[in-house]
Parts: sequence; C-alpha cells; structure tokens
Amino acid sequence: MPVWPGVAVVHAPRKTPATRGHYCIEVELSHPQDGNPANNLGWNNTQGKAAASEVQMPIRIFNRAVGEPSTARAVHASAGDRRAPPWNIVEMAVDSYVFNDAFGKDADPDLMFEPRPPVWSARVEPSVFHFSADETYRDVLLIVAAPDLPGPAERFNVSARQGGAPLGGVTVTVTRPGA
Repeated sequence: MPVWPGVAVVHAPRKTPATRGHYCIEVELSHPQDGNPANNLGWNNTQGKAAASEVQMPIRIFNRAVGEPSTARAVHASAGDRRAPPWNIVEMAVDSYVFNDAFGKDADPDLMFEPRPPVWSARVEPSVFHFSADETYRDVLLIVAAPDLPGPAERFNVSARQGGAPLGGVTVTVTRPGA
C-alpha cells in the first residue's frame, strides 16, 4: 500500500465468460486510512462478443521473369499452350493443406499433396495480379477467419502460378487459443 497521497497499480485475474452478452465489471477498493470509504466502488459496462478479427499473413511472391528481355518472355509464352495466360499474370490459390505421408510404391503424389477446400474462410488478396517487366516481387495477404474457440491448428497452403505455370507456394499454420 502506498503512503497517502499515493498511487498503486493492482492486477486482478479475470476470465472472459464463455457466454457472450452484457457484463458489468465492478471494482471495490479499500484502504485503512481512507477518510471516505463510501466512494470506493467503481464499475464499467462491457459487451462480450465473439472475436471478429482475422489472421492476416503477408506473403512475398517473386517474379521469375524479372530481368529477362521481352523477347525471352514472348518465347516462354509461345512455347506452351496458346491458351495459357500471359507471362506476367499471377494467379493465387489457397487450400487447407494436408500431407498424407507414404513410402515406396505407396507414395502417390496426387494423394500425398491432395488439396482440400479451406477448413475456415480463407482468401488471398489480391488473388490475381500482373507483374510489370521490371517488378522483382509483390506482397500479397493471406486472410483467414479462424474461430476464436480453443481447438487444433490448421494449415493453409498458398500457391501461385505465373503465366499458367507453377511458381511456388508456402504453407502457413494458424493456431487457435489453447492449441
């Protein structure tokens, strides 16, 4: 206790109730030298709501054609399928990645890396963009709406294609409280 007149910081454990709604938080302070103990009750009204925040993770995408002369980019585009997108279009995708491990003759890449829809709402912004000729990289944002309840972590695989060809990808693990 501080000597009067003084200030003290007090920490008290508090747990958010599982039931959402209106709550009144009351605090009562006392001090043996308090001349007016009738004014030591304070309160604050608060609303308990489900979390509405999203997990946001920046991801850097590198331009594999940076520094190549425009004629080389034209050759890359014409060498493949004529319906393939231009060299500078990047398309992003996200799924809930699950690795199904297997060995030897049981190792089937289609099953081992089988994509599945995102377990939670997930998107990449922007999902499609154009690299300029001298642009080295672009940052995109993975946005996942993870539940605020305790539970297991989930994996999200973000993959990119440039000019219709695989460019690469990254797996992001999103954890929840208590995981």
